[in-house]
Amino acid sequence: MSGNKTYNGDYISLYDHLGHAAGNELGQAVAYAAAKAGVKHQIRKLKTSYYTGDIFTYPSEFLDEYFGTKVVEPTKYPKGSLLNELPPSDYQMGN
Repeated sequence: MSGNKTYNGDYISLYDHLGHAAGNELGQAVAYAAAKAGVKHQIRKLKTSYYTGDIFTYPSEFLDEYFGTKVVEPTKYPKGSLLNELPPSDYQMGN
């Protein structure tokens, strides 16, 4: 992440990128890294049943680079199968 690079992609929130709330500490770390890299953020107003306020959004390309490439491990069972959600045991280890 350098200050000379231009980041593209849609502006998305950390929640959109991670799939869960990031929390204050991680949000501040990302904001600091973005400012250091010269990445401009945008502010989006959000009003839900559990949160009302402003959220920072960043180019998706910047978030991909900041968090590293997401590696999705292949599963043995069809997408959406509850067997993919259980901790490993003998049936998943091929035993």
